[in-house]
Amino acid sequence: MDRNTEQTVDKFKKIEMGLKCIRDLNLLDDFFDETWKEGTERFLDKYEDKKSFYDLPLEETDKVLDKVTEWFGDDYGLAVIDGEFWMVAVGSVEEGGNKWWFKMRLKTNDIETARKVILLDKCRPRRY
Repeated sequence: MDRNTEQTVDKFKKIEMGLKCIRDLNLLDDFFDETWKEGTERFLDKYEDKKSFYDLPLEETDKVLDKVTEWFGDDYGLAVIDGEFWMVAVGSVEEGGNKWWFKMRLKTNDIETARKVILLDKCRPRRY
């Protein structure tokens, strides 16, 4: 195992132990609502182009969903549109189960960063 991998595994173990302690002390809600949320929001603010946010009308949805190259569950996808990475996700669900989708450009040309942005966005409290 190389040094970077070893350091990453060690950090993961420390984070895992810390989360267990936070849970045991009944501080998980505070940790999530403050530390996790704030750090995640700062990261996402750096990479989500909020000005490009667009609620997809039904007639455009299938065309955009066809551009998704990787799915993260059934409600988030990574799309390539005009050579740029976009997050495509469910913004709301109607009572009958109809899903309303949105898209937002990601301010990165690195696929790994794009994946992380989508996964962290997915970890946020649900929009719907």
